Amino acid sequence: MINMVNLIGNIIPFMPIGILAPLVFRSISWQKALVLGVVTGLTFEVMEVIFRVGIFDVDDVIMNAFGVTSATECL
Repeated sequence: MINMVNLIGNIIPFMPIGILAPLVFRSISWQKALVLGVVTGLTFEVMEVIFRVGIFDVDDVIMNAFGVTSATECL
C-alpha cells in the first residue's frame, strides 16, 4: 500500500506540467518533455535536501519525469 501511494504521489502531481507544456511550447517533443520532467524532478529533490524536508531519491526523479512525459504524450 505504501509503495502504491509513493508511486501515485510522484506521478500524478507532475502530470499538469505535461498537460500545460504543449500549450506554452507549441512544438514540444517527447524528448523535450522528458528533459523538462527530469529538470523539474531534480529541482524538487534538491529543494527537499536544502530545506531538510526529505531525502534525495533518484526514483522520485524518474517517476516525476514519467508523469510529465506521459501527460504530454496523451495530448
